[in-house]
Parts: sequence; C-alpha cells; structure tokens
Amino acid sequence: MSRTASINVAVRHQLVDDGKNLTYSDAIDRAGHGYAGPDQIKCFLLGVSNRLRLDKPRQEFNWASVDAGSLADMLVLMLISFLKQQTPDGVT
Repeated sequence: MSRTASINVAVRHQLVDDGKNLTYSDAIDRAGHGYAGPDQIKCFLLGVSNRLRLDKPRQEFNWASVDAGSLADMLVLMLISFLKQQTPDGVT
C-alpha cells in the first residue's frame, strides 16, 4: 500500500474508533463533531501513529513533534497530506 493510502486508512480508522463523524472537507476540530482542543488532537495523532507502526512496511510518524494546536482548523484532507510530509518512507 502506498504511504498516502496507509496514512489515509490510519486516519479514517482512528476517526471511526474515536466516534468522530468527519469528512475530508471538515476541520479536525469541527464543533460538536471533531476534537476539542490540542489534548484531544494529540490523542488522535498518537492513535494514527500507532496504526502506522503496525503497517507493512512500518511507517514512523513522530506525533509528539507536531504542534497539535496548529492543526485545529485543518481539513481532514489537508491533515492527511500534512502527515505524509511528516512521515518518512516505510522502514522494514
């Protein structure tokens, strides 16, 4: 699976597991439906990172280095692209 597809799947699965009904055109902090604040966004990023580590090939995303507050207004589609930039090619 391509890196973009892996990140997309990890993000979508984490949204579902967190009970968030967000589409690609929704902001990650969408009122009433998204993540309320940086702490919840960090938990989301940790979940995505854990999913990527289980992927084949393994993907390493350093979620702790990201300023979660800066992601609040980002659309889900843009977030996937951002995470791709932050995730190097898979390691074995």
